[in-house]
Amino acid sequence: MKRIFLIPFVSLFLFCSCAKGSGDSEIPELYRSLNSARYTVAITANFPSHEHVSTIDFTYENGGIFKASVIEPKEIEGITLTVKNGEGTLSFDGAHLETGELDSEGFSPFSSLPALMTSWKEGNFREVQTAKMFGKSSVLAISEHGNYEYRTWFTTDEHLPVYAEIFSDGSRIIQCKFERTEHN
Repeated sequence: MKRIFLIPFVSLFLFCSCAKGSGDSEIPELYRSLNSARYTVAITANFPSHEHVSTIDFTYENGGIFKASVIEPKEIEGITLTVKNGEGTLSFDGAHLETGELDSEGFSPFSSLPALMTSWKEGNFREVQTAKMFGKSSVLAISEHGNYEYRTWFTTDEHLPVYAEIFSDGSRIIQCKFERTEHN
């Protein structure tokens, strides 16, 4: 039964104000110096005809290796995308599919997380300010790359991601709620 859902989910992978405040240089420094990171992220992808909700276990290793595995929905649990040097490998049930170079212009639940992390490393924030997220004080960092805008709310103390949004041409296409974070 899991193999039936594999084909539609593969297409998701491939479709896939200038105030400065505290954190404007600390955030990129932190993310450039990370040896590894692990996040559990609830992601909502807003496609033109539907909304896709998933929970992903996402890991980053120094050297630019990203790995994302589906936790929810259960029908596609265990599908994993590994990205190294811009090349992707999709794995499921012991089978591997080389995806080739990933499209930098499309976002999916998997590709959005490496894009966010890259934006945090680069810095180039248009705006960094104190804000509230989930009733707690946080640091909101906003950056742009081409037609995309990245908004991430970080904890004020350790600059761990709490929530993020990606906009394309003014429309929100991805929402990420970080449920668990680990940094080394």
